Amino acid sequence: MLEVIGLGSLTRAQRQEIQLSGLLLSAGYQATIVACVREGSINATDIECHGLLLPGLFVWLASENDNTTKPQREKIAAEIAATVTIGLVTA
Repeated sequence: MLEVIGLGSLTRAQRQEIQLSGLLLSAGYQATIVACVREGSINATDIECHGLLLPGLFVWLASENDNTTKPQREKIAAEIAATVTIGLVTA
């Protein structure tokens, strides 16, 4: 997950460093998923889709915490868990 708030106040070199870090994180995540698919612990899945989806899921849970009931928060958490486990092999 790459923090982007406040990027505009950084120098160009600092922004480039953060962007490079984000690219390296994404590449590492994708390489891990590909290796896991190859060894059979993860079903083939859309890696780019997961990469785009994950940061938003955690923001969703945090942003709704004060505006929802406990059952609604539990449902959100269950939806997030279901989404992030797509592709995991079930025996």
